[in-house]
Amino acid sequence: MQNRQLRILSLISGLMLTALLPGCGLLYTVIFFNESNISEKQAWTDVNIRGLDPRMSDPSLAISATGVPFMLYWDGAYHFNLSVAKFEKDSWIPVGIQGFSSTNVFAASFALNVTGIPYVAYGNIINDDHKLWVMRLEGNAWVPVGLPIILGKSGGTFNSLALDTAGVPYVAYTEFDRNERKLLVMKFEGGIWIPVGSPIHSLRGAVSPSLALDAAGVLYLAYVDFDYDTKLSVVKLEGGTWVPVGPPSFSMKTDGYPSLALDAAGVPYVAYHGDRDNNFRLLVMKYEGDAWVFVGPPETSPKWISYPSMMLDAAGVPHVAYLNYGFSGFKFRMTKVEGGNWIPVDPLGFSPEKAEPPPSGQKE
Repeated sequence: MQNRQLRILSLISGLMLTALLPGCGLLYTVIFFNESNISEKQAWTDVNIRGLDPRMSDPSLAISATGVPFMLYWDGAYHFNLSVAKFEKDSWIPVGIQGFSSTNVFAASFALNVTGIPYVAYGNIINDDHKLWVMRLEGNAWVPVGLPIILGKSGGTFNSLALDTAGVPYVAYTEFDRNERKLLVMKFEGGIWIPVGSPIHSLRGAVSPSLALDAAGVLYLAYVDFDYDTKLSVVKLEGGTWVPVGPPSFSMKTDGYPSLALDAAGVPYVAYHGDRDNNFRLLVMKYEGDAWVFVGPPETSPKWISYPSMMLDAAGVPHVAYLNYGFSGFKFRMTKVEGGNWIPVDPLGFSPEKAEPPPSGQKE
């Protein structure tokens, strides 16, 4: 890999994205590119990487309620352990101790509570034992949120972290054993991690969880079920039981990475890349009545995409950033679905053709 650099870009849009950055209408995205010369597109401006090690990889971004971008990343200056930084005064500054995680990290996720305190969930392997840690920032120190969740020697991955309005952390993850891959959700209560609902069992694998909470604190979970031909299912928690939201395996085939979001009325939306007409199109669906319906016509949706990340604006319009790949390489793009049509937020994309997907094995 040559000239690998990180670019963080911000876009001022004409819409108020209150779910992302209240009052400003700012969209942020993090991209990798593999080209030293880049032609800046109109409306996109750099959020530079001063203060960060150039060898960093696999970033995750979160925006506080006051509009401050925070980033979790594998830090090359600390043997690729995890670090967090925030963007202030035109530079990224460390948040807490850098390289705070233990070694052999896999599958990290990131969230902020309502006051802007960061939480990080990550798995690690020590002496063949797989553990899932949740850490939070207290002062300048990263402290464990309870004891680690023991995954055993068969391991686990695919975690998703979310916080409710009271700051209670929830984490979903896949645990492997010899016979099945089951999906579990835990929350931190009374100083310990306790199960939320029963495990979701799948012989071939229930993977790639995406958690979201509605305004009332109801927990929703989207995941890929390999028992159902790698299609999506969504469930919500009612009275301690996971209840299907619509029929299981409602989507087209996918190989992972769903992105779940809820609008102000609590209506769930899910974005994913689906195997429609062998073109791996960006597909967005919402739950309406008793069925999942397409938002935007699937036959004209962007094709050859992966790693979708969706947010809803205050009007409930879905905005999806995704990696677009083709004969000329990779390109990051963003689109929205409005009036039943796919509308590019930036028709030319906002990275050069040499953009790269996230490093394999670290973000699933």
